[in-house]
Amino acid sequence: MIFSDWIEAEFGHRGRVKAARFLGVSYKTVTSWAKLRRFPRLREQELITLKSKGVVNIDQWRRAYLDNQAAVTE
Repeated sequence: MIFSDWIEAEFGHRGRVKAARFLGVSYKTVTSWAKLRRFPRLREQELITLKSKGVVNIDQWRRAYLDNQAAVTE
């Protein structure tokens, strides 16, 4: 499961504010990660893995992010 799917499953369709509070980061940061505009640094990746109890698959999320970046630059 990627980050945006986890947010929806855990916090609901409009759960980015709750996710930001839960993770201790800004709403803007959560939104940029969820929309695949940015990818979290290693420290945040570990935080997300721990707080999601391993549900967020970082490798799958990274592939989705890189695919999105490739599509944007084409």
